[in-house]
Amino acid sequence: SSVTQRRSQWVTTFNEDKHF
Repeated sequence: SSVTQRRSQWVTTFNEDKHF
């Protein structure tokens, strides 16, 4: 379950960084 939260943070960071 911890993986889901970590993946969510990664996606958010990636989205903010790339701003797709």
